[in-house]
Parts: sequence; structure tokens; C-alpha cells
Amino acid sequence: MKNITLSEDEIKKLKKIHLKYLNTSYNIRCYNIFSEEEFDILKKYGCWMEALAKQNIKPFTEEQEHFVAVANNKMQPQTNFEKIWIKYKRRLLWEKDNNSSLLVKKNFNEEYYRSSRQRGWK
Repeated sequence: MKNITLSEDEIKKLKKIHLKYLNTSYNIRCYNIFSEEEFDILKKYGCWMEALAKQNIKPFTEEQEHFVAVANNKMQPQTNFEKIWIKYKRRLLWEKDNNSSLLVKKNFNEEYYRSSRQRGWK
């Protein structure tokens, strides 16, 4: 991971801000069409990815800058994180455009989702 041109103090401050988002579980706001790996990445890193995408937090690596550019439709996704984020955002948009009743799952049961995946339900 290559840091962009910032002082060590700036990077230290940014890392602290990023950690706040990295330590927060993400509430997935669409019907789950994701593999278990994709779902886990969104749950674990979704708050951080959303904060970067919305530019609520400043990127401090070239990879994070690329993610922001991808999230804002300025570049094509290359990394697994970028592809998962774009898949998620496109799903949200699809559900909104199609007036999906699945757009918001108020009582989403993560354990039920995981057990249904283990039984082979998709």
C-alpha cells in the first residue's frame, strides 16, 4: 500500500479517523445477492468504504484514492473491494428503480441468511 504525499502526522490522524469506520459493522440496505465472502466484506468494511466513497474521510493511500475514483464512476473497478462495492451500489440502484419491496429489510436475520446458504438456498 503506497501512501500519497502527506506528512506522517497527517497520515497518523487519518488512520485514527479511518479506524472509527473500520470498527463499525455495516448495515447492508438491499436484498442479499452476495456470496458469503462478499457479504462478510460488506459487513466488515462497508462503513469505511461508504465514508471513502462519499468523501467523508480522506484517502491516504493510492489504493484508497483509486477506490474513491471508482466509487464516483471515474475509473473501472480493479480490486475485489471495488468490485463488491460497485455490485452493492448497482443493486441498491436496481432495487430503487424497480420499486423493490426488498429495498429495506428491517429485521434482517444474518444467522438465518447464513444457515440458508449452508443448506444450498440462494
